[in-house]
Amino acid sequence: MPRGRLPKTSCGGSKVRLRWTKTNFGSPSSPLPAPMPFTREQMIYKAVVALDESIGEYTGEKPRPTFALRFCLAYLYSQSDGNRLPYDEFWKALSYEGHGGQDEDATNYVRETRLRGCRNAIMKSVGMGGTPEVFEAVARGHRRGSFSDICKGRNSAG
Repeated sequence: MPRGRLPKTSCGGSKVRLRWTKTNFGSPSSPLPAPMPFTREQMIYKAVVALDESIGEYTGEKPRPTFALRFCLAYLYSQSDGNRLPYDEFWKALSYEGHGGQDEDATNYVRETRLRGCRNAIMKSVGMGGTPEVFEAVARGHRRGSFSDICKGRNSAG
């Protein structure tokens, strides 16, 4: 297959030919702005927010293991101090079903508590401090400026 081309794919029943082309981003003829790379800290922050959302305490849904979550855990581990235990425990806690005599509320409480504890250990392993400001920014997550707020706090403290 020639370089820069993808195979034909089916999309909604019709054949579509996908082409990958190099674009001169940021040129006067290009409507797209030049891409800006994320910093390591921004990527870690985004992965921690995704991890936090997966716990499900904001949506009330039972957390479930997904490929996207596995990717976040793998990326965070690659940026960590090398301790794999909190990552493995987070994955195990996702599928926690409780003990035989435990009711659903108790099972959910234990699961969420384990997930939050693992999330906190993961945050520590990638260098995100456990300050209230950091937890608040992670909880806000998707709102604009959350990462900037953390950086401002870090700069004013240092």
